Amino acid sequence: MLENDRDTCEFRIRDVDAAGGRKDDDHTSPVLEAPTERPRLWGSLSLDIDDVRDLMAMRRMQLVGVLGTPAAGKTAALVSLYLLLAHGKLEGFQYADSLTLMALEEITQGARRWGPAPPDEMTARTEQTDGRSAGFLHFQMKQESGGLIDFIIPDLPGEWSDALIETKHVDRLDFLHSADVIWLFVNGMELRQPAQRMRAISRAKSLLRRLVEMMVDGMPPIKIVVTHADLGALPEKTKRNLEAIFDGVATAVDILEISSFPGEGKVPVGLGIAALISESLPQPSKRPVTWASKEPVASRFILRYANSEPRP
Repeated sequence: MLENDRDTCEFRIRDVDAAGGRKDDDHTSPVLEAPTERPRLWGSLSLDIDDVRDLMAMRRMQLVGVLGTPAAGKTAALVSLYLLLAHGKLEGFQYADSLTLMALEEITQGARRWGPAPPDEMTARTEQTDGRSAGFLHFQMKQESGGLIDFIIPDLPGEWSDALIETKHVDRLDFLHSADVIWLFVNGMELRQPAQRMRAISRAKSLLRRLVEMMVDGMPPIKIVVTHADLGALPEKTKRNLEAIFDGVATAVDILEISSFPGEGKVPVGLGIAALISESLPQPSKRPVTWASKEPVASRFILRYANSEPRP
């Protein structure tokens, strides 16, 4: 552009070959060097589904599916679980680690401190946001046997369960297909009130029916979690009506009563939470028999010794 002499131009790149390319270019190195990647630490907030996939690819995780209508006590149970672990009061288990401490701290603030009288609600209700993915919480616990167990438990708004009942909206609940166990929460306060009892049972039945329709490839064990056990044991008739909704469900179903927070000091703190965790532990799988025998092994054993004679 400046019409300078080719041999003396100060802007000329001198390390070029006859073809006009750089002499040190082997045509194999990248144009830009890849930036150095540093290990990414977990943000301690709730995990999304991609985080859960990564964790489950690295080590064994017990994924829990959680369902229940609004105000059924789902978040309160998670808060109670965390506080019990933090104070070393979860029978049979000790706190080991968590990748979601900030998220756990956030949902437990209301249950930590209050004035002269406790608040009407110990936990803030999980709000439905525009996001379509679930927020998962991580608990690593040490069992009395010495082994470590990792639980991944979602904190879901009750509106998602309502949508499953009313509109069969299941796409954002796809993770349930990978769940090892499902906790279906039922509001125990409603079960103990005659005016609301049948509605609560009907909603639980509808939710269970939708769940069966959704899980066509097989159903994991289901734990029916009845909250507000501090109000007293369920009437036998109510319990039988609740058990009747399990008819035709091809999986193991148990009813567990919990009390996330004590009512007037009549029951222990976190009643039933430890039992819920124990009942949700992974079950050891039975090893298949490689060469199955057509006759009972015990019979062969007995006959062999019954017909044997001492050798001379």
